[in-house]
Amino acid sequence: MICENRKSKLIRNTCLVVMLTLCACAQKQHIEERVDLPQIKEKEKLVAATGNNSADYFVYKGEPMGFQYEILAELSQHLGIKIEFLVGKSYTENLQLLAEGKCDIIASGLLSPTDSLLATNIDTLYMARQVLVQRKPNKWNKMSAEELEERMVRNPEDLNGRMVYASGWSALDGRDFIPGRRIRFVTLRGIAPGNLIELVADGELDYAVCNWSEARLFARNYENIDMLTELGELPVGWLVRPASVELQQEIGKWLSTFKRTTRYAVLYQKYHQSQTIRKNAQSKLFANRTGVISEYDDIFRKYSREIGWDWRLLAALVCQESRFVPTVRSKRGAYGLMQIMPATLKYFGADTAASPDRHVAAGVAYIKFLDKMIAPHVQNKDERIKFILASYNIGPGHIFDARRLAEKYGKYADVWDKNVDSCLLRKSDPQFYNDPEVRHGRCIGKETYAFVSQIMERYEHYKNICKIQ
Repeated sequence: MICENRKSKLIRNTCLVVMLTLCACAQKQHIEERVDLPQIKEKEKLVAATGNNSADYFVYKGEPMGFQYEILAELSQHLGIKIEFLVGKSYTENLQLLAEGKCDIIASGLLSPTDSLLATNIDTLYMARQVLVQRKPNKWNKMSAEELEERMVRNPEDLNGRMVYASGWSALDGRDFIPGRRIRFVTLRGIAPGNLIELVADGELDYAVCNWSEARLFARNYENIDMLTELGELPVGWLVRPASVELQQEIGKWLSTFKRTTRYAVLYQKYHQSQTIRKNAQSKLFANRTGVISEYDDIFRKYSREIGWDWRLLAALVCQESRFVPTVRSKRGAYGLMQIMPATLKYFGADTAASPDRHVAAGVAYIKFLDKMIAPHVQNKDERIKFILASYNIGPGHIFDARRLAEKYGKYADVWDKNVDSCLLRKSDPQFYNDPEVRHGRCIGKETYAFVSQIMERYEHYKNICKIQ
């Protein structure tokens, strides 16, 4: 009997009784404009939907990592486009995102016949061992090995008629991947595998199923949990819309070659066999489990309110500048978490001996100063953030030069992407830095272009993994 407490309510509220209206979704898919490889290359972005997965996609010490993440990064280089990640609340929601055209590929999916109207399997990345997560009996540590073994479920047939819970991203709901067994798999919407194991350990659930590559990361956290019973294997792969024929063929051809490379073998060993990832998963900075990006998250929350920013965006800026090292000094003399020059630090009431709190306060004061300068010219807040980041990196003078060039050459002076950013890149060309509209001379804009892009990309990863509070 599941106890009536906070976690029980969470389970009750998140359990999915999956009754997908496949026909409705399929009809909606036909309504959507056909999106295939040419259209994806035109928008220069492939959108991948995945899950909160501690082996395939996670954030550690502020950096996005994972088996699927790194392979998709390799794919992005092959295709010459960016990869954007979405995290649906369940495998079912990811299928709906695919059908509605909100993503182009599902990373880490299991295709079943009932999904065939919505998705097509490209290829299998690997076969994932599925293990039963069960709780050891009371006073298990006083039992002999033989007595303990007798109390554990070792034969999957003993699970017939029982409910086994799975992560909402596991694609197991309503499916029995063990032939001839009558095990009821119930997925918990929005519940990550690590949280699922915790629910079993705390007595809220009797049984759960997890990929071994994920379960092993958390095994040592719970002495009363047993994960030795294997239930079988499931294919982990990528899914695309049935209509995306060219995308399926291109990725399938590339993936079949990539899986034979040393790079693939290294990535598989790193994320599925290495003890390093297992050790990292115990860290406070393993954000999928703890929601913690850095040691300074509370400081970011405190000062981000002053500028109306999401604290995760401020964290992304600091990670880009200093990798959260408070004593780092650049070759140019910029210092601290936010890499501010000593003169600017002094102007905003700090110095190199000040605490991380004071350094972030000074950095936020500078951002506020830039915001006040840029706001009259760029009213859209989301766009203005990019202008502020660029000004933070290279100085506002060069950014205002780029805005004037944008106006002169028929681009939008209040839009960063493919407008002002492209003009900033041209400021290394004599034809443009000698233009009368340019008042601050030549600059190399590539670093600033990458600076803004990488911060915004990292911010999206933080939003996928870490809650806003």
